[in-house]
Amino acid sequence: MLSKDTQMHLFKAGSELAMALDTMLPKSKMPEEAKEHAKAAKKEMLLMMRALIDAKLERCDEEESKGPSGGLKKISVE
Repeated sequence: MLSKDTQMHLFKAGSELAMALDTMLPKSKMPEEAKEHAKAAKKEMLLMMRALIDAKLERCDEEESKGPSGGLKKISVE
């Protein structure tokens, strides 16, 4: 799986790309075919971001189900 830094970078890059697609060229001046491709590309980018978020949520759930981390153990005090 991708490192946390890589995932965050991809998420930020994807967000920037989606915003750039919206502002790059006014939709009123785009040919119809370009509009369709831009819409499909934006949707795919959002689906990728959703998949990354879902994977992160699954890892969080797995970590929670394992219990406390950090090697904690019960000790007795006399």
